[in-house]
Amino acid sequence: MSENVENKKDDTLEKIKAERDEYLNGWKRAKADLINYQKEEAARLEQVAKFGALDIVLEVLGILHGIELGIKTAKEAGKEPSEGLLMLKKRMEDLIAKRGIAKISVVLGEEFNPEIHEAVAVVEATEKLKSGTIAEVLEPGYTMHSRVVKASKVKVVK
Repeated sequence: MSENVENKKDDTLEKIKAERDEYLNGWKRAKADLINYQKEEAARLEQVAKFGALDIVLEVLGILHGIELGIKTAKEAGKEPSEGLLMLKKRMEDLIAKRGIAKISVVLGEEFNPEIHEAVAVVEATEKLKSGTIAEVLEPGYTMHSRVVKASKVKVVK
């Protein structure tokens, strides 16, 4: 009879150990899930911090484009743009640079890339301009922390 009692104790002990291991593994999975959630949430918060003011940034970029058009128009009219306008442009450029914003460089004749360019008009091909290339930049594009936030508006050769 004592052998029967010993077997029962061993079985009970094995069941208790199995239950303990199940709870321990569940706790480990829950802890790992919590750590992963905390990392994902930190990454999301970082994105919010970087791009939270994107709507204001886009408005500022629109104002900067207006200033650049004013300078270009003055030069085309044979006049020198005002010192104040040039200073304002410089301050706006410094401001956006501090915030991780950079102008997308577009070279006339380069291939159209829909990831950084927005085609707003089409022009006919010439000897100098081949099909599928940029003919003219109408409005510059910008990246913010290496992500395109405003595509360059361009004319594309048909």
